[in-house]
Parts: sequence; C-alpha cells; structure tokens
Amino acid sequence: MRLKLNLSVLSKHAEIPVNYQYELSSWIYKTLNFGNPEFSDWLHSEGYLNENKQFKLFTFSRLLIPKYKINGNRLKILSDEISLIVSFLPDKAIETFVTGIFKHQKFGIGDKQSRAVFTIKSVERTPEPEFSNKMKYSCLSPVFIDKIIDGKTHKKHLSPADDSFEELFSNNLISKLLANDRFSELNPGKVRIIINGKGKKNGVLIKAGTPQETHLIAYMFDFELQAPVELQRIGYYAGFGRLNSQGFGCCKIIQNDPG
Repeated sequence: MRLKLNLSVLSKHAEIPVNYQYELSSWIYKTLNFGNPEFSDWLHSEGYLNENKQFKLFTFSRLLIPKYKINGNRLKILSDEISLIVSFLPDKAIETFVTGIFKHQKFGIGDKQSRAVFTIKSVERTPEPEFSNKMKYSCLSPVFIDKIIDGKTHKKHLSPADDSFEELFSNNLISKLLANDRFSELNPGKVRIIINGKGKKNGVLIKAGTPQETHLIAYMFDFELQAPVELQRIGYYAGFGRLNSQGFGCCKIIQNDPG
C-alpha cells in the first residue's frame, strides 16, 4: 500500500535541518505504534528475516516541497502545503489499520536551531500500479548501497557507476522477496538494472548532532528494472537498496512496458 500524506505547514517561516530523514522515520514508527503497538514492536525488533538479514519492508520519500530554499544545513519551506509518500509492502496485517492512523496527525521536525510543525490535511491511498517485467523508475529518496571492504572492517558506499552496484542492488531486492513468506517459494529469475546517467550524489547524516551520527552517501537517479513482477512490486512498495525504513530507496514509476 502506498499513501500520499498532504501536509499543511503550521509554522511561520518554517525551517528544518537538511538532514531530517531520521526524524521522519522516528515519527512514522511512533504513529505505527499508536495504531498497533504489537505490530510496531515486531517490525522494530524482528521485521522480515532472510539469512540473518532484517527488512522492515516500508519506505518513504523526501518531503515533496513545491517551493523551498537551502541555506547551509537548513531547508527553508516556502510553501504552505507539502506532501510525503509513505509506502508499505501490502500485507493484511498492515492494511487493516495503517490507512486511518495517519489522518489528522500533528508532528514536528527539527533540532535546537530550527523546527517546523505540520498537520496532515488529508491521506490519499494511491491505486495499485500495473506491474510488468520491464519498468522505469525515478527516485523520490536516494538509493543507498554499500559493500564490505578491507577484511570486513570498513564499508564502501557505492555509486551507480561502481562495478558491484548492479549485483548488490539485485541481491538486496531478491533477499527482500525471500524474507517474506508469501514469496519465499518464487524463483526470482534474472534481474537487471539499467541506470540513466551517473546519478546525483546525496550526503545524508543520520542522527545528526548525536554520538551516533552516521554519514551516508546515497544517489538519486532514474533507472530501468528488468525483473519478475513480484520483484517489481516489492521494490516499489518496500523500497530499493538498503535502509529503506530510514528514508532511502522510495521510487515512483515513470514508465511501464507491458511487452
């Protein structure tokens, strides 16, 4: 299920940190906990597992802001109305409660320097796309792929130009399929990703200003995915690449090729 949350900006001269993804992720978890504490606890502590890999199987876009200005590490919101895409892999355990819990929610994002408050004006559930074996996507939040190097002591954050990017991108998508009991018996077949251009580099701080601060390098790009329909569905709803529940890998469909 994919929801578009239409937000009203309540703060005058609204300004938030450029790195706000962690705060959005925390708010989504809190909202899920309010709607269904047992499911939220399971999602946070266990999630979907495949060979000791854990997947939350949800993602979200960046804030979709018609007019804004960036000044250093601050993002000034110049629009009164903005939106946010929140996307979950369809599951009966989710569908029974998720749609309603976001309605009329009020929340804030920020730090000691600046903060903005929003209220959810309306929630739109987007219709199920028609998936095919060849589809084109565009990133709504950057895709993060990394690789262990130097004897498992360091990780390299990969760009789409890296030779390992396509393989790791594909393996991550297949692992998500195998982590869900509904799809674990399916044969994922061959997966191919064709990236349009080099992508736009995005540096993202997680837990900025804390001892746990982490600097990640991710990329925004358009791409074609050649893969079975179920893998297309999983990537669309749960996100492509790693760390989807922290706001990475949310994409929109820009073309569907039924042939």
